[in-house]
Amino acid sequence: MYNIGVREVFYGKASKSNGAVTYSGSKKLADAINIKIGYTKQSAKAYAGDRIDDEINRFISGLLTMQQNDVQDEDRTILFGHKQVPASLTGSTESKETNYLDTDEGEFVGIAFYAPVRRNKVTMYKAVLLKYVKFVDGDEEYKTQEENIDFYKEEITGNFYALKDGSYKDQIVVGSEELAVEWIKKKLNITGDAAK
Repeated sequence: MYNIGVREVFYGKASKSNGAVTYSGSKKLADAINIKIGYTKQSAKAYAGDRIDDEINRFISGLLTMQQNDVQDEDRTILFGHKQVPASLTGSTESKETNYLDTDEGEFVGIAFYAPVRRNKVTMYKAVLLKYVKFVDGDEEYKTQEENIDFYKEEITGNFYALKDGSYKDQIVVGSEELAVEWIKKKLNITGDAAK
């Protein structure tokens, strides 16, 4: 199976109860540009007779790195814990500024996305849910415009962890984009227009 793109990212606030997680306030976050998932695992080997007799591997945590077209300010308050306050600009009652504090901490969220894949020369769609993720602010870069226009993409990172039952990720491969989105909506409890 080959990954041949990536489409949309969704999230929902995660609440744990008796080891299980439920999601609320779920919605589309952005259109994805690039998503990388890495894993930290612990490995232990047992030796006998001068050879490896057994090996155990355990998932410790994961690292999600994302680039997306935009993260709205109201989503930043959830993902990173930043606060929005009125900007008090002349003639504007709706403008808000985002305040960043060194003590800001975002909420744990579930993150889901889907991507087109090729399996047996047929285009299908893989949908992925990372169940328990906590984000931190990414690096920012600004550069003067030269002869060629460059788009600098914001990158955000989040650590994800296993739940009490050991699960940390679900995924499915389906035959249409609509089914991938339907699966995500069910997993994150998305209703109405929140997926748009």
